[in-house]
Amino acid sequence: GVVLGTALAYKAMQVLEKLAVRVFPAPYAAPVPIPGIPAAELAPGCTDHVAAMGRAGSLQHFLRALHARMGPVLQFYLGSTRIVSLASVEGFHQVRHLFDRPTALFMHIKPLIGLGSLQFANGVEAAMRRKLYAPTLSTGVIRERYLALFEQAVKSPLGPTRALDESKGETPVDLHELSMSLALNAVVHSLFETLDKSLLPEFLAAYTIVWDHLEATLTGHVFAPGSAEELRFRDRLAWMHSTARNLLEQFRARQEAGDLGTEQESFLAVVAMTDHFAGRDDDRVSDLITMLVGGAHTTGNMVFWALYYLLTGPKEHLLRLQSEINKHQDDRFAVQPFMADVLNETLRLAVVAPWAARTSPTSTTVLGYVIPPDTPIITAFGIQYEDAAFWGPDVNQFNPARFSDGRFKSNPPAGYTPFGFAGGRVCPGKQFSLCEAAVFLNHLLSSYDLHVLPHESTAIMPHYGLVTCPAGKIYVTARRLETASASATGIVRHSPIKASQAQEHI
Repeated sequence: GVVLGTALAYKAMQVLEKLAVRVFPAPYAAPVPIPGIPAAELAPGCTDHVAAMGRAGSLQHFLRALHARMGPVLQFYLGSTRIVSLASVEGFHQVRHLFDRPTALFMHIKPLIGLGSLQFANGVEAAMRRKLYAPTLSTGVIRERYLALFEQAVKSPLGPTRALDESKGETPVDLHELSMSLALNAVVHSLFETLDKSLLPEFLAAYTIVWDHLEATLTGHVFAPGSAEELRFRDRLAWMHSTARNLLEQFRARQEAGDLGTEQESFLAVVAMTDHFAGRDDDRVSDLITMLVGGAHTTGNMVFWALYYLLTGPKEHLLRLQSEINKHQDDRFAVQPFMADVLNETLRLAVVAPWAARTSPTSTTVLGYVIPPDTPIITAFGIQYEDAAFWGPDVNQFNPARFSDGRFKSNPPAGYTPFGFAGGRVCPGKQFSLCEAAVFLNHLLSSYDLHVLPHESTAIMPHYGLVTCPAGKIYVTARRLETASASATGIVRHSPIKASQAQEHI
């Protein structure tokens, strides 16, 4: 029934889309050529823009320069594949009905997640899997089940915060490594409870090696076959796949032995027990890795950037958030209003997710340009997030209040969509990720006095990929606050202050 219902819903959506085109056809006009880089500007012997992207440093840098020069719609080539990029709210709005993703744009991560991953699924198959996984990621399940597990992960004496406890205000702690470790721990504790927790440091190290290798290939870097880098990548990739397959087999063994507790309600249980993947264990492994990577990567980088902005930016934002945390200690699992504003502004300013992509089996008209069928269409969120005309003259500053003072509420919905928006295909882990990050910030900012160590540059440059991480390192020292009442003094970059003083800054 679920399969049939989902299939019918997807087909109905396609039929309605075609009817809309036939009943309300756009006025005829000769197609306007989509702007693009002239062939004369390509490097000798090149027919695509991979080299230009590599010189720019990333797809984000490449598109930033092109859109500044050519406007909100442009085209470029990766190999023989023509790609159209959109960088305007109205353009996003006009492709909001598209559901399918262009698999060509994600092929560089295929070695990690596999072609059987949800990331590569389209049509009825994608709709089916979203419906299959949605209950395990619903707001109710997150609140009733996962939030306590997030807190358990962040408070574990042997977990990532152990480094903060051992810092004692002196030993430096890598802030990005801490944030990524927290996210990976929380995802494993909540979605993959049967995974041996002692493997987490090795898993994070292996994942970092694999991810950095894959992102390097996106900008044209070629690793020599048999080189130390290539061999290390292959070894760690095989280890990750083997670990995921072992996790699946261990779960089944425990299920057969009747040794499952709350694990039977986890995401792992859904993947392991569903009949949808009958005879397709490779697809089960692909989705396990996809969720493990997706759940940790986005959240870990979001937490890093939030802490970086709070600890190095205007002090009033940190004080206001600390005051809200202290005020709502009895409801620590709720994402309070200013916490939500901080996370939203972090996702915008850091451009944690720079772009998404869709495609259509029929031609699509966007901002007057006709995009041919099956053309990958990039929605360049990261470019639009830098638009001062939309966000205001303080567009390059960390200002969470822009999400709470009414300015954002008057903007079109497509103006801010860090977890996607098109075709009803919003990231299924959106609430999971936001709640996970809120639990981390609640704990860190109410339990530790954090200090950022001096750095040769106060500004850490972003490294743009599928997810944005820091290009450099930031280290902090931490001193644990002894009691809950002590946390009410507030944790600031230089010294604790009284709650009454904090209130004056709000």
